[in-house]
Amino acid sequence: MAKSKFIIHKNHDYTVMSNRPFLDKSMSCDAKGLLAVMLSFQEGKVFRISDLEAVCMESRSQILDVLEELKRFDYVGLAETNGYLVKEGEN
Repeated sequence: MAKSKFIIHKNHDYTVMSNRPFLDKSMSCDAKGLLAVMLSFQEGKVFRISDLEAVCMESRSQILDVLEELKRFDYVGLAETNGYLVKEGEN
């Protein structure tokens, strides 16, 4: 189920990203939203669950479930420092 990676363009308070994840009918809306939230931060940021809890209204267990979905679609991976990292880049 590996999905292609994509380039993100950031300019001040805006993040421009590919529509690919948003058009994927096999991905939940929760996963699409969390991916967009994660991509709005600086490139290479390692996310801890507490970071995501601070900007989302979902519970810890809901966030973990969505992160597992994003891992299955190959949009995020585990970082060496006990966090999650968005996989960015070109196809």
